[in-house]
Amino acid sequence: MVDPLDPAVAAYIAQQSAEHKARIKAGLSRAVAQGSKLGRPATVDAAQVHALHQAGVSNRNIAVRLGCSLTSVLRALAASK
Repeated sequence: MVDPLDPAVAAYIAQQSAEHKARIKAGLSRAVAQGSKLGRPATVDAAQVHALHQAGVSNRNIAVRLGCSLTSVLRALAASK
């Protein structure tokens, strides 16, 4: 059995971890360069939120009208500031 504190094993694990992170970053960069959008799709159209907000509709009513959460409405409004 290998001693868990063996410096050679620790160095090997650190090297593998660094290589794995580099491969992940390279893949994500390549995907973005090819036009892919990363992350979760938006649940609400920010333009609709802003239009309703400008019309004087309350944040809670905006959420009800658009069928999304109040938090989504607040995020959309905060993103424009």
